[in-house]
Amino acid sequence: SNLAWALARLKMTDDTLMAAIASAALHKLAEFAPQNLSNTAWSFATLALLDEPLMAAIASQALFRLPVASCQDLANMAWSFATLRIENWPLLDAISSESLARINELATQNL
Repeated sequence: SNLAWALARLKMTDDTLMAAIASAALHKLAEFAPQNLSNTAWSFATLALLDEPLMAAIASQALFRLPVASCQDLANMAWSFATLRIENWPLLDAISSESLARINELATQNL
């Protein structure tokens, strides 16, 4: 997720490299921590690259990790799916529920 994040921070769109990152990530998402999932989703959203299989797999893996995700991870995940206009309601509902349970922990930027 760090390579994708770095490319996104630089606004460097390299479709071939991002496709290779998506393909490799799909095989390793089960090993990703919540921050890796949210960083990968954020990176693709920041670059406006919609990789539907990758985002569906990120959503699936994120559902299991939301209880241990940071508030920043929750916010980044919600932002990423909204930015790419992906209506994954199971994930968005779970983010909503988790955020509501932690509403007093959310920093101002995560509200």
